[in-house]
This record gives sequence, structure tokens and C-alpha cells, in this order.
Amino acid sequence: MIRQLRLPALALAVLLASGCAVIQPVVPAAAAPDAASAYIAGAFTRVSSGGFAFIARNADTGEEYALPLGADTPFPTDVENQVVAIKVPPGRYAITQWITYATLTKERITKSNITNAVLSEPFTVAPGSVTYLGNYSVTTTRAGTSMHFRISPKVVTSADARTGFLKAYPGFQSQSFACKLCVDTVLARVPRPAAAASSPAPAPSAVK
Repeated sequence: MIRQLRLPALALAVLLASGCAVIQPVVPAAAAPDAASAYIAGAFTRVSSGGFAFIARNADTGEEYALPLGADTPFPTDVENQVVAIKVPPGRYAITQWITYATLTKERITKSNITNAVLSEPFTVAPGSVTYLGNYSVTTTRAGTSMHFRISPKVVTSADARTGFLKAYPGFQSQSFACKLCVDTVLARVPRPAAAASSPAPAPSAVK
């Protein structure tokens, strides 16, 4: 998932300036789970180049919820494998886009479609449950007046993802947990070749 943005010299100032709020508040680490709500989460590594978020679209209502890729602060800092979660109404969702946004005002600046088939596949989040999108790194490179953004999945197992999530949200020990882009869940989707039919063993020779 790559995005190129051509900006003037004061590019970072643009990424900090005005507009309308689109970013969901991150669930506080000490929060207790709400049995009537669902949760979407992930872990993110990011350099301090602005705001990034995944857009989760409710398939029934069309409402969009933005999961920030790391802590949403007015002046973004570097984060390393930072786990964040947002609260959403239970239902069926799809991760349709990723966006850049102004960290001071939360205005959406750019948007790009999700091209990863596993990440973009619709999923259902039941009341009280957590869908963990996976671990991701966000990198920014600059070339003249252009900025190139790239979001890449990182290798993680469901067990390690859950351990990391519970370390960040210890109150969620009893919640149902499913990882969308973890190694084991992705491998489980790969069709396995049918076992070759075995020929009957030949009858043993008579002993003479």
C-alpha cells in the first residue's frame, strides 16, 4: 500500500492544519470492555510525519470509523509496535481505505484504497469482541517536493498479537479475540492440495 504526495517545502505544516474530525478516539488503556460494543485494533510502528488511519466501513449503515495508526496526538511522535483500539457498533465491516489526516484538526488530506485482499475482506465484529487487524509499519520517504508513504504488514502470530493486545489493554482478558492479518490465520485460508490416492499395497509373496 503506497501513496505519493507532492507537497511544498512546508509539507508538515499542511499535515498539521485545519478541517473536520474523522478520527475515532482511542480506547484508554485502563478502560473496561463495553459488552454492547465491538472493538477494532492493531499495532503500529510509525515515524513522526503526520497522521495515518485505516477506514473501517460498516457494511449495513455505510458509516465510516477511522482507526489511527498509532496514538492520535496533535504533534505526532515516533511509535514502535504501539497497540491502539477503537470502539464501534457491532456489525459487519470492511477496511476500505487508508488516509492521511491533519493531526491538529483531524481533517482528511489524502485517501487510498486498500489493495491487500485479506485486509480488505469484510468481517463481523460481535458485541464485546475484538478484531485485531495485524501489525503494520508506516514509512515516509522524501524526494524533493514529494513524500512517499508506505504501509506494510509485519509478521506476527495470533498468539503474539493477543499477548501484545492484552499488555496494552489488560482489562480485556475475557474478550473474544480474532486476528485478521496474522501468519496463522492467513495460512489457514490457503487451500491445501488433496491427498493423492494411494495404491493398494501388493500382496506379499508366498514363502516357498
